[in-house]
Amino acid sequence: MRWLPPDLEIQEVLEQMLEHEHLGDRPHPLVARSARTLLNLSSRELSSVVSTALSFLSLYRDPVIANNTSHSDFHIRDLKHDDDPVSLYLVVRPADADRLRPLVRLVITQIVRRLTERMDFEGGRSVAHYRHRLCLEPGTADRIHARDSASADYR
Repeated sequence: MRWLPPDLEIQEVLEQMLEHEHLGDRPHPLVARSARTLLNLSSRELSSVVSTALSFLSLYRDPVIANNTSHSDFHIRDLKHDDDPVSLYLVVRPADADRLRPLVRLVITQIVRRLTERMDFEGGRSVAHYRHRLCLEPGTADRIHARDSASADYR
């Protein structure tokens, strides 16, 4: 079910999502619940949701992007918790910067969120529970969503 025929109606796709055995022997509950929620929308609402989703996913139609995001042996946790320090460099050619901005923003946001999920405090100061510090290049924070600004105090 990875790639569905483009001629399927959205309702057919959602019905398949409800029934597909993502977990080997049963549908994934989150996928099934999401499909059911969408099937319960009016056709006008569903059309709007699908249109918005497709606009955000259009980047992944690029075969180079699809190929390079289809698998990974990288673990975000390794940036701060691996036995040996791990470096991650996200390098984008200037000609591709506008096109890849949503993908780079997604990666940076996911890294920051994952590494700041848990913050312990003692005596009003944060307590380190990691092996290595996270360092973002100056200006990177400007590209992270405003609601993640609380992580600026994270050490």
